[in-house]
Amino acid sequence: MASTTPIFAIDPEEKNLADALTRERDEIDTLNATKRNHRLQQHLRDDQIDKFFCKEIVPKKRMNSTNYNQLILVSFLHRLM
Repeated sequence: MASTTPIFAIDPEEKNLADALTRERDEIDTLNATKRNHRLQQHLRDDQIDKFFCKEIVPKKRMNSTNYNQLILVSFLHRLM
């Protein structure tokens, strides 16, 4: 059976395996944090777009299904741009 243990690129000159593995883990953690931040920023942008369209496109009147569907469509199209 194939092993599922990850393979790390360790410098052959490296004397301390624990330090090398810690640095590798820190790099992975940094990449994951960056990905999380990018996702969060995208969610915030999407939320701002939704709030903008709720205020600007749908006037202060009762929201009906047609208005709501138009809002969803315009918001979706704006995200594609």
